[in-house]
Amino acid sequence: AQRDYLSAEARWKSLSLQLRQTGINTDSVRPERIYTEIPVYANNAGYVTRISVNQGAWADKGRPLFELVNKNYLQVELKIPGTYLQYLQPGQEMYFHHAFDSTTLYKAQLKNILPEVNPETGMAFVYAKPIGNVHAIYRGMHVSVQLSAGTDSAFLISTGAIVKAHDGLYVIARKNGLFVEISVSHLTTDTYENCFGGLPASHADSLVINPNGFFAKIAHRH
Repeated sequence: AQRDYLSAEARWKSLSLQLRQTGINTDSVRPERIYTEIPVYANNAGYVTRISVNQGAWADKGRPLFELVNKNYLQVELKIPGTYLQYLQPGQEMYFHHAFDSTTLYKAQLKNILPEVNPETGMAFVYAKPIGNVHAIYRGMHVSVQLSAGTDSAFLISTGAIVKAHDGLYVIARKNGLFVEISVSHLTTDTYENCFGGLPASHADSLVINPNGFFAKIAHRH
């Protein structure tokens, strides 16, 4: 056992020396940190956006190992539900604007998608690089993002499920053995005339429907 340990230690020290020669601080290369900022033994600093060498592959001299993005460049950090990671890919374009001003849109490109999902919140982080001139945007400010995840944004239900009352529109759904009222609102879209928002997709199969109704588009995500 001691011989195996000494052999493994020798291999690790050899690998550490090779990594140090490329400018990587081996103390910072851990699975939970490889996708975030790491210090290097060189006159460069930044964020790792792409690793080009697969595990077990030999890197010849001059072969790129990873890309570094200048720390001074603006990065758009997105916090999204982990279930949407499968619909995103590096290079995908998106738009963002001031949280309180949607009149001016800025374009950005996804550069880094972290595969880790927080088990407590179910959220993951995605990073994008702004494209072109970005005015009045500074580090630390909040922005709103328009990002296509390639998933359906609407589904069909019968309009017989829509109930009109003096206080607005609602539907009746069965939840945990009880009937509950869910408020919905009429939306104005360029595609559909009968479009309503506010109905969770999980309730679409448990609605009370008037058999004389017809079908309409019901939006459930924005």
